[in-house]
Amino acid sequence: MEQNFLEQLETADNEAEVRERLAAGLYNARHAGIAKEFLRRREEKREAEARTRAEAREEENLKIARESVAISRTALQNSRFATRIAVIAVVLSVVLAVQKLVEWYAK
Repeated sequence: MEQNFLEQLETADNEAEVRERLAAGLYNARHAGIAKEFLRRREEKREAEARTRAEAREEENLKIARESVAISRTALQNSRFATRIAVIAVVLSVVLAVQKLVEWYAK
């Protein structure tokens, strides 16, 4: 009988109605306990689903953060490489300028 009532609640799938009937005292003591258990299970299920969604979001955030770190490292390497090239270009420009000055004074 108790299992039957729980199955009826599950089949009806109407928490609002169960809450209203429970609040109005329309269930006998046994059915009231079953109704409370039904509502508790539903709440537990919602909380578990919320935790699962939160964990999935957290995992996605960690994945994005890891990708961001990898991109940042690549950008830093590229930046260092570009800086080295710029320094070499400046040094070569100075060397060529000095060479031109030496040639000009040698005339």
